[in-house]
Amino acid sequence: MHRLRASGGRDAVNEIYDHGCALVESAADLRRAAGDPRAGRAAPAVIGCMTAALGDLAAATAEIERALTEMAHAAGATDGARARRRLARAELGLAHLRDALAEAADAAAAARPLAARVLDGPRGGASGKVDG
Repeated sequence: MHRLRASGGRDAVNEIYDHGCALVESAADLRRAAGDPRAGRAAPAVIGCMTAALGDLAAATAEIERALTEMAHAAGATDGARARRRLARAELGLAHLRDALAEAADAAAAARPLAARVLDGPRGGASGKVDG
């Protein structure tokens, strides 16, 4: 697992970029592991993790939007109609991304019990427990 420490004075740009790179790496690792036929037993738990991650990504997108807007205003990058339109388009795009991630989190939350039912089977014999 990729766990980065709190910044403690570390450059925020490098820190968020490192977290983004770790996210991409973790998603690729998850995709590869999901290709194992035995991975289905972990489906409900992994979908739960995806639900949480998507919710956090939606929240992170809102924070990125806020930070971008604050930086643009502080740097005077909103002077003039064209600059304001550019910022408004960026804000709208980030709002759409945030909403899509939140909707994906809702979809994942709905999919989790469906996957669990498959593992329970028609006779309720198989447990959804993940074991080595």
